[in-house]
Amino acid sequence: MGRGGAQGAVAVPGELHVANTLERFKGWDHGAALAGAAARVWADIASGAAEARPQLLGRFLLLAHADLKTYRFCYWCGARARPRPPAPGARPAAAGPNHAHSSLQSAGAARVGIG
Repeated sequence: MGRGGAQGAVAVPGELHVANTLERFKGWDHGAALAGAAARVWADIASGAAEARPQLLGRFLLLAHADLKTYRFCYWCGARARPRPPAPGARPAAAGPNHAHSSLQSAGAARVGIG
């Protein structure tokens, strides 16, 4: 049995933000939320925390709204993704929070609505 969890459970670090209204969900600044998540991952890398706890590199971001009266659900999620390797002869990309944001945003983010 893991630390305070059910047997076989796996802890996954991440953030869940729930909007009370569809308007608030639609008005959420997805780019800022994603940039904040990328900055936290980069801070863990820079501080060395990610070496001690590699699971910090697998953080996710989930923004959600559930209309329980009509059973309509909307969610937007982002997860870290490995960027494509550079093309032969290309200069390496700059490292830093903006680089982490671009790989998170381009490869690991999706917006899905069900209803």
